[in-house]
Parts: sequence; C-alpha cells; structure tokens
Amino acid sequence: MKWGTRMTAAALALTLAVSSAPAKAYSLPYGDVNDQYWAYLDILYSSQWGLLQGREDGNFHPEDTLTRAEFVSILARVGNVQLSRYPGSDFQDVAESAWYAQAVNWAHRMGVASGVGNGCFDPNGAVTREQMATMSYQFLKSMGITYGNDNTALPYSDADSISDWALDAVKAMYTSKLLTGREDGTFDPFAPTSRAEAAAMARRLYVNLDD
Repeated sequence: MKWGTRMTAAALALTLAVSSAPAKAYSLPYGDVNDQYWAYLDILYSSQWGLLQGREDGNFHPEDTLTRAEFVSILARVGNVQLSRYPGSDFQDVAESAWYAQAVNWAHRMGVASGVGNGCFDPNGAVTREQMATMSYQFLKSMGITYGNDNTALPYSDADSISDWALDAVKAMYTSKLLTGREDGTFDPFAPTSRAEAAAMARRLYVNLDD
C-alpha cells in the first residue's frame, strides 16, 4: 500500500510539514499531552491519521491501559481493512453488535490474533506487551511483510520470562526495530500496553507498510 491509497492529501501535507518542522510548531488538542512527552509525535501522527484518537473528555489519556479489542481495531485501521467483509461473531464473549466485533473477526480470521480459550476473546482485557508484539508481527505477515529473528539473543534482563508462543514475534519485532524495551533494560512482557505505547506501535507499523 502506498501513501496515495491510504492517506488523504491533507494528512500527507501535515506529515511532510511535521517531518521538517519543530514538533512544538504543531499542537495536539489534548490537554494531557505536551510536546515534551516521549510519545508526542507518535500520538500526533496516530491522531492525524485516524489510527488512535482521544477520549470523549477531550484528553488522550496516554498512560491508560489499552484493551485487546482496541488494539485489533487500531491494527485494522493501520491496514485500511474493509471490516464490513467480516460480519458475525467468532467468539462467545463478543456480541455481533459490539463496535469492535468486525475488527475481532478480521484479526481472528487472518491469524492476527487468537482467543484466550473456551471460545472467548476477552475483548475488554488488557493487551499485554507480548501480546502487542505478537499481534503486530502477525499483522505484518498478513500484509505480506515478514521479518526473521536470526536467532538473535534479546538484550532484555527478563527475556527468559517471555512466553514461548510470543518469543519469535518479540525477537522479530526487536530486530526490525519496531519494538523496544523499558528504560530499565527489561521487556516487561506481561505488563499492560498503554495508549501511548499503542500510538507508537501504530505509527511504526503504518510507516513500515509504505516503505
């Protein structure tokens, strides 16, 4: 997919302008994110591209936890997926009328995300960092982009705690520079993903599809 098919002219103009001008020249409409925040540009791009918006109260809430349903919905937007092609419900805890039902169906049917067992998806459960890595990796594969991990040894002090099913994905996302660890040298695989972290991942994936 190229810029012309996934971005409006206005969004492209903003992208080029922001790329060549100081971040402070542009401001987000969110009172809880300033231009010194680590994910400021990620949130700016993700908001302008329609990948991840603020809350109804007008703030972004960057440190809030993201749910599994929210993350697969973000991935669907990154991929410009026509969700109307994925009707119904594949899981007993996902109502067909739920706003995220089609995104969950798409993610499940395309191998981007799996359930949690017993016919459930746990849409309102927090998406952990290792789940985010795995879903992002599988998303790229569904888009025809693959990364090998080259048996790279992860530099994280808690690498041994990463679940076996997520290890290859975490390695691939690390070697492709699409995912980073914590400042303390850990990956923190079971920690919930924040909205700011999701915005950062969304931006990287979106740009990656256009490379």
